[in-house]
Amino acid sequence: MKLQRILNNIGWDGLLLGTAGISAIILSLLDFSTLIQLTPDPAIRIALSGIGLLLGAIVAQTASRRAEIQEIKNAIGVAESEVMLDNITYGQKLYLHALNTKRFISNTLLTASVPSSRGGYGFSGSQKDVHQAIYHRVIKGEIEFRHVVIIYHKQLLADTIFKLLLHDGFKFYIRHYEPPPKAIPVLNLVSFDDEEFFIGNFHTGSSAGYSKRLSIREPNLAEILKNYWQVHWSLAIPLNEGIIIDWTELRRIGTKLGMDDKEFDELVLQVKSEVQAAKRKFQR
Repeated sequence: MKLQRILNNIGWDGLLLGTAGISAIILSLLDFSTLIQLTPDPAIRIALSGIGLLLGAIVAQTASRRAEIQEIKNAIGVAESEVMLDNITYGQKLYLHALNTKRFISNTLLTASVPSSRGGYGFSGSQKDVHQAIYHRVIKGEIEFRHVVIIYHKQLLADTIFKLLLHDGFKFYIRHYEPPPKAIPVLNLVSFDDEEFFIGNFHTGSSAGYSKRLSIREPNLAEILKNYWQVHWSLAIPLNEGIIIDWTELRRIGTKLGMDDKEFDELVLQVKSEVQAAKRKFQR
């Protein structure tokens, strides 16, 4: 377990130093074995081995200290937080967490009462890489994704059907609430393994621009936010419980949005076509 904690705290800098160290050791061993001839001077060979061992020791010591510091922070409840001031930073943070989360991601979309001018079902713009990373990890069975949404308009219904079909048969679950007569500002959140949370985006209109988000990791707050999410999830209406899409419920939502059966069926056919195109693109 201790070794696992150390490996989790190596970081990109440690990875680069470690790679350099291993490369130096391998080159010196190959030189000693005469498989390759880097230098006729034995002292340089020994120095190369020493450099490799030294770099490895630095990486191990740095990672160990980082792991110990993290354990201390967790023990005393120190909060780690960051305000993200733009979509690019927010997207980059989400992407890294989507790649590194170990068990599940939980997400809410509760205030999107106005259709987006971008379209693209979330697979465009600053979060394109995030959604693609989630897709690949879900279909590989590495993580589970849970999503709670309020479907205010047809575009969001299409987006929901797209996500359901794209991840059909895998652990990608969506539940929804009936939209209120008027959208209510509610904090949306994304959580990773119920340990780190991204909070914000509570605007209900289309002119608010970017809404600041906060990423936070703190054990006591995490417990509250985890319970907050669980209430959202437990009271919402499932759209694919047991990995079976509930087309009756989706059609009912379409009817409430003013769609007749023909329009709903045409929407589903269009989305199915776009899902197939997306899958072909992701498999390249």
